[in-house]
Amino acid sequence: MNDEIRLVSELIGDTYRNTSGSEITVIKVANDVLMTSKEMSKMFGVGVPAVNKKLKKIFDNGELAKKQVSSILTHKASDGKLYRTTYYNSQVIVKIGSMLKSAEAESFQKWLLINSQRTIQ
Repeated sequence: MNDEIRLVSELIGDTYRNTSGSEITVIKVANDVLMTSKEMSKMFGVGVPAVNKKLKKIFDNGELAKKQVSSILTHKASDGKLYRTTYYNSQVIVKIGSMLKSAEAESFQKWLLINSQRTIQ
C-alpha cells in the first residue's frame, strides 16, 4: 500500500456483521477494506495471537509482501493521544480466514463482493 500516515477519522468506515452477529469495523480505502488483527480475531472467533501467528507465517514465507497489503493508520484514543496501528487489506483477511479454516472467510468474501459492487454503481 503506502507509507503515508493517515488519520482513521479521515477515512470512511463500515461495519461487517459476522455469522455469529458480532459487528466488526472495517475501513474503506479505494475499492478495498482494511482491518486490524484485533478485528480479524473478533471476526474469526480466535485470539489475537492466533491471527498474529498466521500473519507472521504469511510474511515470513513470502506469500504476501507486508508493504503491499498493509497500511499504518493513526487514530486518536479517548486519552487524546495518537496511536499508529497496522491495518491489513482484504487479501490478507481472506488468507487468514482460509488458514484458520474458517467458514467466515467465505461470508466475508461475499460481503466484499456486494459492497464493492455498491460503491462502483
